[in-house]
Amino acid sequence: MLKKIIFLLLSCLCVTECYATSLKDVLYRYTLNGPKAKLIRYKYENDRLEFENYQKSFLPSISFGLSPLSFNRNFKLLQDPVTGEYSYVHDYSNSSSTDISVSQKIGITGGSLSMSSSLGYLREFSINRNSFSSSPIYISYSQPLFGGYKQYKYNKAIMHMQHEYSIKEYCNSMSSEQNRILSLYLDAYSSKLQCEVNRQNLLTGDTLLRIAKLKVDKGLLTKYEYNRIELQQLQSEQETINQERAYREKILELCTELGADNLDAESPEEKELPALLDKETVLSLVRQNNPTYLNSEIQRKQAAFSRMQTINSLRFNGDISLNYGMNQYGESLKSVYAHPEQRQSFSVTFSFPVFQWGINHNKRKMADNDYESSIINIEQADKKFDNSIINQVEEYHSTYKSYLLAKKSFELYKEQYKLTVRKFSMGSISVYELTSDYNSLQTAMVDYSGGLQKLYSEYYALRHLALYDFAEKVNLENIYTKNDER
Repeated sequence: MLKKIIFLLLSCLCVTECYATSLKDVLYRYTLNGPKAKLIRYKYENDRLEFENYQKSFLPSISFGLSPLSFNRNFKLLQDPVTGEYSYVHDYSNSSSTDISVSQKIGITGGSLSMSSSLGYLREFSINRNSFSSSPIYISYSQPLFGGYKQYKYNKAIMHMQHEYSIKEYCNSMSSEQNRILSLYLDAYSSKLQCEVNRQNLLTGDTLLRIAKLKVDKGLLTKYEYNRIELQQLQSEQETINQERAYREKILELCTELGADNLDAESPEEKELPALLDKETVLSLVRQNNPTYLNSEIQRKQAAFSRMQTINSLRFNGDISLNYGMNQYGESLKSVYAHPEQRQSFSVTFSFPVFQWGINHNKRKMADNDYESSIINIEQADKKFDNSIINQVEEYHSTYKSYLLAKKSFELYKEQYKLTVRKFSMGSISVYELTSDYNSLQTAMVDYSGGLQKLYSEYYALRHLALYDFAEKVNLENIYTKNDER
């Protein structure tokens, strides 16, 4: 008896050396600041920076280039443009150049405008001569003849939708991480619950063994029946050892995943969860917050954009290019900026189909068919997703009811087993009834533990789909982004 009490005390110490941590603390305080959450934030930060780069690409950009040294001393084979004769020329020179340019995208036309200035210097050592060349100003503009504005609109819409999608996907990933930790936490609590029940059973078993021993001595109990009680007690001891080890392993895994020390699983209460969820409300929140629907909108927009590009490529179109500038050369720096010569060009190119045996007509029809097929597939996927949400809400309600029944049964079986032990001590029932009630208690405990795990898993699955905490009545985006600000 003393040995068992010491065993139980040591088992308790193994558990109580950890700090009791509520499920809410684990999911919000630890999970949102854990290693996996940091990786998710890094990915989201890259997506945010990419969108920021897209926005800044429509601001003027300035670039500066400098090539201070380009020295050559060798023989080059050149051909005389008049006689056609080849000869080797001694190249002994150094050249330097610098330039600065300003460029600007013109979104509403789909064109680009740039303005630059450059200066070059050449030193010919063989004849001891310096020369300079410059382009004080050079302006260039180009754009497609048609379709530039539509392409700009599509690109802008898609980029903004993808940015919004990255926010929702970030929240979705953080919610997935919370669900993963939730599973580990519930597994740990399930082991802890079984440890607690098994410890209580060990203490009760010691009492039963003492009572059974007295009954055997008085001839009120057979040796076979006594052995059944002792075997039950040995089984309880082994289960306690196994569960204590399992609990330590699961707590260690939980601490490792969270980057924390000395955590302990507390009992989650079903009162923290709503007993009833309105299907239409859940469906509305899922449509509003879940990235799946926004991704469908992006796919629709991309399908329309792809069709537009295909059709534009088959129609009359062209490009406009306008260039204007000044340039000059001379033997001094001053001379290359005096009386510069104009440098200009303007070009318009057209492309239009004349007769292609109906190939372009077929390509347009194929583009339309591809677009319509994409829309049908997207709508079918959205409808299936809607149905899965409704089914999941119904499954949650069913799981909640089953859990309440399992909880009530577990409480009753615990009371029943206490009464059974009392009756056995008074000789009112047999060992078989005692063993049967013990086995029923173990089954009820497993059903209760499994029901609790399933209930929380179902609720957090809905919470994940809607990205909405139904208990706290708050969008998860507000929680996750607020956590980032801290």
